[in-house]
Amino acid sequence: MKVKLGEVFENVINGDWGDEPTGNNDVAIIRTTNFTNDGIINYNNVVYRQIKKDIVLKKKLIYGDIIIEKSGGSDNFPVGRVVYYDKIDEIYLCNNFTSILRTNKELVVSKYLLYLMLNLYKKGITTKFQTKTTGIRNLQLTSYLANTEITIHDIQIQKEIVSILDKVTSLISMRKEQLEKLDILVKSKFIEMFGDPVLNPKCWEKKKGNKLFNFTNGRFLSSSHRTQSGVPVFGGNGIAWYTNEPFIFFPTIIIGRVGENCGNIHYSTESIWVTDNAIYISKFLHNIFNLIYLSYEMNLLNFRSKAEGGGQPKITQKILNDCDYRIPPLDLQNQFAEFVEQVEQNKENIKSSLNQLETLYNALMQEYFE
Repeated sequence: MKVKLGEVFENVINGDWGDEPTGNNDVAIIRTTNFTNDGIINYNNVVYRQIKKDIVLKKKLIYGDIIIEKSGGSDNFPVGRVVYYDKIDEIYLCNNFTSILRTNKELVVSKYLLYLMLNLYKKGITTKFQTKTTGIRNLQLTSYLANTEITIHDIQIQKEIVSILDKVTSLISMRKEQLEKLDILVKSKFIEMFGDPVLNPKCWEKKKGNKLFNFTNGRFLSSSHRTQSGVPVFGGNGIAWYTNEPFIFFPTIIIGRVGENCGNIHYSTESIWVTDNAIYISKFLHNIFNLIYLSYEMNLLNFRSKAEGGGQPKITQKILNDCDYRIPPLDLQNQFAEFVEQVEQNKENIKSSLNQLETLYNALMQEYFE
């Protein structure tokens, strides 16, 4: 059955921001920062606001509500994301940058509609109904609901579709959680073996960066030399592009130099290009480091906290040279590196499974909603 998107909702309720919290009967507010891109609400860092009781009664979320983002977005993520409210017997509102879409349960299963709207968003339908002001995008929600045609299945088929997609998304979440736990495991192993790099409880020898390395800024790479495959090109936050010719032919560590993610660490054992948005170790003055160990040591030193500048933070070679780096026995570093390599192999197997599940999910979404 073909209907307009707005016809399957019995109510559209604007969010509310209320007043500053008082510490007395404040109400939890879901913001767009609590949105994920897969329709799940991240309840971490929920803010609390003072909301009048009559407004709470009118606007509190109920199980199965869909929350849609009306203002926000970015170049990579247009406005119009949706999430599914899954709490029972708890009081939450959403903020004034969002609206509640309450479904007509005689026509649709709420979770089915969430998947349908996730698919609309992925296809870029919301971009047709967004306007842009300075630094922010606004969704013309009324127009989006009134002018977007959808096809809905019978209720029983909707339930079957939801059951299948829920199982696949649950497996995807499980794989992602496994990857996160393996990352935590490696960090815990590092602390167990070497201790905190700042506190240095094992009293390893330390030396300044300028006594251990030569740091060098990367080189600009023109857009005409950027490709979709070939030699990896590391920018300010890992691999940004590819190119045809490397200029670094030895194992090294790359440090993001500018931007919000400056100070992030990557290591490479292959021939690469590093752009001028990053710094790399161009020479190791002593053969006393395992590259894998050193990358974790640098990560925990948190170069980002030492960044200069405000609107465009940056890491300089001086910051890196002035840091103290511990020098544990090389055989201990190698033991840690072997452990990391074993974990990485496990991660590759999980990533392979995750890719297959995501491919299946995308195929099912296309089958059900195209």
